[in-house]
Amino acid sequence: MKSFFICLVLCSLFLPAGIKAQTQVDILRSDRQARVMTSDGPILKLTGNVRLRTTDLTIDADSAWHYVDRGEVLGYGNLRIETEKELIFADFIRYNINTEISSLSGQVIISTQTATIYSEEAIYSFISEIALFNKPVWLKDEDGVMQAMEGVYFNQNDSAVFRGNVQLADSLQYIEADSMFTNRRSGDYVLYGNVYLQDDENRSRLRGNFVEADSTGRRLIDGNAILRRVSIDESAATSDTTWLWSDRITINRKDTFNIITAEGNVSLWEAEYASLSGYSMYDEELELIQLREQPIVWYEQIELNGDEIDIQLKNDTLQTLTASGTPFAAQKDSITARIHQMRGDRLQVFFEDDSVSELHLLDNAELLLHATDSEDNADGAINVRGSRIYIYFNGGEVDHMRVVDGVDGEALEERAELEGFRISGFRWSPEKRPSRPEFDLSPRLDPLPLTPPFSREN
Repeated sequence: MKSFFICLVLCSLFLPAGIKAQTQVDILRSDRQARVMTSDGPILKLTGNVRLRTTDLTIDADSAWHYVDRGEVLGYGNLRIETEKELIFADFIRYNINTEISSLSGQVIISTQTATIYSEEAIYSFISEIALFNKPVWLKDEDGVMQAMEGVYFNQNDSAVFRGNVQLADSLQYIEADSMFTNRRSGDYVLYGNVYLQDDENRSRLRGNFVEADSTGRRLIDGNAILRRVSIDESAATSDTTWLWSDRITINRKDTFNIITAEGNVSLWEAEYASLSGYSMYDEELELIQLREQPIVWYEQIELNGDEIDIQLKNDTLQTLTASGTPFAAQKDSITARIHQMRGDRLQVFFEDDSVSELHLLDNAELLLHATDSEDNADGAINVRGSRIYIYFNGGEVDHMRVVDGVDGEALEERAELEGFRISGFRWSPEKRPSRPEFDLSPRLDPLPLTPPFSREN
């Protein structure tokens, strides 16, 4: 792939040459001139304050050799090449007059209208305005800096392809990848392999195998996608961290808010709760998380299953959990370790001061509630059915309840079998609960230098 890519670039460099007429070289100045005959034809050797001009550019050098028959100029020492669009510095140039392809080496600086690029070697076409770098390259523009082990820059549309330990930094983000395509004019990026993106504006870090990003704030993270968001300054002791990981994560901008969707093996972890699902969407403006495709939510000792589950937040704090489509809730008793069980066609959990305050079972409701005696020993259970059941909590424990319409049920005397008693639709899988991940979301490369690798006087 790399060889094919380089061949493709070289073809684009040379393709226009066939239709270009031969270019004349004018000698504007030189301290000394000598014309010698060789097997390659006549060579005009120029030394001292050399300045040459062709139709499209001027070359300043300490010395230059003009191979007249080959249509080639070799320039040496303190090179300065100027066109209407570029200003180039180098220590050596091999310039083909007819194709306008140049090989540059030494301390090479290519300055265009939008960027300045530094490298030790470059191949540059003055026709197509494409630069090929086979050695480490460092680029700076008005937005930030980039560097990589090699790359190609397309001046006409201000885009670039970088390969090998690619790094980019601007005022709002820092990026690492194995390779990158970017259109700096439009602000679009396509990143491949070991992608890491640090978004300071949104206090987020992300990692994946492939990332697309653009100036609208859209981010597509594909393959082992990981997103970490911090609600406030992560250096503060009270910072809240949310982790989201799945097969794919997409972030879209809506006005000043983000909409974050995740697809495939979605795991969500936050200090207060965790979830699994096949699909999730978070609307930052509404502070609403929608979980779909066999979602499960855990909060403390409560596990909630359903076809669809919505998590409503307020200032990043839980307000309600709403489940529909044969939802089932189970809670492990903190004293007896028995499982309280609840089901209905719709289920809502309400929170207040970071604790469960109410639980509503709506339509075809059923509840199994285990009891304890005065010495905190298991003491039977009640199994209640009704159209609607309302359960009220105090300090995280059941305080009282209310059953409405079609009331039915029984009190179950204490016996060992009650520990394994299950009502219809029972679901309980605490072993699936995501724990705080140990993903390394930090840069893997040395800090990106913000100053050029070298400088030259104009």
